[in-house]
Amino acid sequence: NTYDGWEQGVSKYELEKLDGSTWNTIISLTDNNIPKHYKDSIGCYRIKASETINSYGTVSTSFSNTLCSIDSMRVYIPTAINPKSNNNTFIIKGTGIDHSKSYYQIYNRWGEQLTQQPTNQAWKPIYKNEPLPQGLYIYTVRVVGLLGQTQSLKGTIYVIN
Repeated sequence: NTYDGWEQGVSKYELEKLDGSTWNTIISLTDNNIPKHYKDSIGCYRIKASETINSYGTVSTSFSNTLCSIDSMRVYIPTAINPKSNNNTFIIKGTGIDHSKSYYQIYNRWGEQLTQQPTNQAWKPIYKNEPLPQGLYIYTVRVVGLLGQTQSLKGTIYVIN
């Protein structure tokens, strides 16, 4: 909606996106016909309306409510790692994951837990300061999405030396 109530009206509208702790202008327009869809639609947005210079020589600014769009949860898990290559860590990738509530565990073939870490932390195939031998290892993953959904996954990871 247009902003009403300023003496000289609105000089411009700006669509802003939150980037960490900073709001950045995405689009600046002289009317309120801001497009409804963007290629990069994930994130938090707001509209900033700036007043045309009024009879006091000042300009006021008004911000809309903030609207956040969160991507649905998708999880990607590696199937093999090679400590001697660029693909040398186990880490969970994806979208819409609440890493503060999500974790993974890795076990050897005898059921001994080798590690438990948050999903956004990488694991190198090392246990008790020794590189793991080549072989299959078992993982379990508990993922919680930013929208509240949960998923439990399990499988094997092959360590190649």
